[in-house]
Amino acid sequence: MTTRPLDQRIQEIQAFLAQYFPTVKITPLFHLNQVPYVEGYFKARFAQYQLPIGQATEYFTLQPDLAQIQAEFKALDQAVQTGFSVSMVQVDAPLEQDEKRPRFRATFERYANRPNPFTGWYEDFLLLVDLSNLATKEHIADWQWFSLGKTFEALGQLNQGNVLEFNAALENSQLKRPTKIVRKKG
Repeated sequence: MTTRPLDQRIQEIQAFLAQYFPTVKITPLFHLNQVPYVEGYFKARFAQYQLPIGQATEYFTLQPDLAQIQAEFKALDQAVQTGFSVSMVQVDAPLEQDEKRPRFRATFERYANRPNPFTGWYEDFLLLVDLSNLATKEHIADWQWFSLGKTFEALGQLNQGNVLEFNAALENSQLKRPTKIVRKKG
């Protein structure tokens, strides 16, 4: 996955993999145009296939599901080419909660680059404080770290004190998989 010319990226990959393997043959599997968010999606969607090589996170072992994965990305490409677009949620847009993913409010405290507790690799995180359930007003936690993924990145640069609202699953006293995130005015 690359935004650079394919030939340039293939040369970089060959040079990197030569440190670990005696021979390397690279064959592009599919090509999607103008889909800048696909790498983050791919890494999240196919995390179970990830193949750590050194400190690199962009290698995957896709057999035996390669045909299914290719079909999924062809469908994504077709949707993009026929006018599909990702719409951003307006600030202060009314969003509903559902039974499995209630709506929460929290205050942004700061960003940090720290080790992921599961992989050990350094990643960008954000710290939210004063987490509460919007419907019940129940205090959920004083603080919680969240991975700075595409859902939070879509909000742009956050400043200390920004109030966020989002849907999330509450599991073992922690909020998981936040969606429909909006920055509230004020």
